[in-house]
Amino acid sequence: GGQLNLNIFASNSSNWRQKIQVLTDGGQAGVAGIGGAPGEIIAKQCEDGTWAEAVDGESGTGGGITKNSTGNAGSAQNFSFPFPPPKASATLPEIPITLKTGGNFGQVEAQLKRSFQSCGYEELKYYAIPNGFAVVTGIEQIEPTGKPLPLPDRWSNKTKFTFEKSLAGIFEALFTSKEGFFRIIVFAFTSSDISTTRERISKKDALAWFESGWFSLPGKLKKTKFSNDHTLTAFIYEFKVDENENKPALSLPSNVPAKSHLVAAGIWRSLNLEK
Repeated sequence: GGQLNLNIFASNSSNWRQKIQVLTDGGQAGVAGIGGAPGEIIAKQCEDGTWAEAVDGESGTGGGITKNSTGNAGSAQNFSFPFPPPKASATLPEIPITLKTGGNFGQVEAQLKRSFQSCGYEELKYYAIPNGFAVVTGIEQIEPTGKPLPLPDRWSNKTKFTFEKSLAGIFEALFTSKEGFFRIIVFAFTSSDISTTRERISKKDALAWFESGWFSLPGKLKKTKFSNDHTLTAFIYEFKVDENENKPALSLPSNVPAKSHLVAAGIWRSLNLEK
C-alpha cells in the first residue's frame, strides 16, 4: 500500500491560514516491472483544526533498475473554510435553534439540510472550521428585500435588474439605474468565538466556496459531539450589480438585516423559529 506523508508548514503571518501539503506515494516497487499500489484517499485533520483531503496517487512506475519506485504525489485540497470569516454584509449570531442534548454534528447537519432544502437550496457545501463546521449555499439572485427571485432567474448567473415594488421604488427606477442583487448564505456551527476579518471578498471569491467543499460532512466530523458552548451564526454575503457598471460589489452593509434575509428566504420559518 502507499505511504502517507503529511507535512504542515506554519505561515509567517498571524493569519489563521496554514499551508497544508498532503502527499500520497505510490508505494515501493517489489520487483522489476511491478508498480507500487495507488495511494488511498484520506481526510486528515491537522493540528490547528483544519482539514485536508488527499486524492489518489498514481501507481508507481516499474521497479526496473531503480531500487525504490513510487507513484506520483496525490494532489491536496483544503476543506477548511476561512475562519474568522471575511467581513459579511450582515451577521446574525446565536440563532436559537433547538438541539438535542448530547447530539453530534451529523444531527445538526441533517437539521440544517432539511431546512435549506425545504426553501429550494437543493445543493449545499460543507467545510470544517475550528471546533465545528460551516454550511455554504449556492449563489442566488434576490430582490432588494432579500426575497429570492422566482425560477429560473433565482439561480441564473445573468443579472436580473430589479427594483422595489412600491410607488417610491417605481419612481426611483425611472430616474436612476436599476440594480441586481446576489446572495450567498454561510452558517457556522462552532464553540469558538465569532468574529470577522476586514477582508472584502469578491463575487468570484464567494463562487469559489461553492466550487469546493464536501457534499456532506465526513464520518469523523459527523460523529463529533457538540457542547453547550456551540452556537449557530449566519453570515450574509450580498453583492450588488449596478445596471450601468455591471460589476458586482459586496454590500457593506446590506440594507436588509441578517434576520430579515433569513425570513425572506424562508429559512427562519423552516428552522421553526417563527413566533
